[in-house]
Amino acid sequence: MSDPAVLIMPAIGMPGPLEMAFIVLLVVMFFGLGKLPKVGNQLAEVGRTLGDSIRAFREGQRAPPIDVTENSEELQQPPAAEPEAQPSAEEAETL
Repeated sequence: MSDPAVLIMPAIGMPGPLEMAFIVLLVVMFFGLGKLPKVGNQLAEVGRTLGDSIRAFREGQRAPPIDVTENSEELQQPPAAEPEAQPSAEEAETL
């Protein structure tokens, strides 16, 4: 006997021409014919932005690493505290 799960769940593959026509019909009904060019332009802009982001990420991976050891000593040292100016005796009397 064959496995019952195989009989219940058919293999999922690429949609055929009838399924593609049904998807196109649903898209046209949902967005309307007037809005389809706008939706297409927005999708193209999203794709373009995503492509630019992926390209920049890959270029960043190929770039040589930045040497941070030069400035690391400056970052590890706490800033020098400046001594507070003590008021002179004359200034203290006026306060």
